[in-house]
Amino acid sequence: MTAIVKRILDLAEGKGMKLKDIQGKLKNFPSHGVLMACKSLIEEGVLTMEGEIVKKRVETKAVKKKSK
Repeated sequence: MTAIVKRILDLAEGKGMKLKDIQGKLKNFPSHGVLMACKSLIEEGVLTMEGEIVKKRVETKAVKKKSK
């Protein structure tokens, strides 16, 4: 699990924040990476668009950085 995914899940679980608010909180991560991680979590059924966690246990194949 990447650091971005872990932080997104912590924010969604602890505060119940919406996705825009989550992106605003994670200023030290690139915004595109945060969006892609949220998108993959929503597609896998872990998060909803409102930022609520559906599944507690996450086995995610989150966004991996492409190596050159």
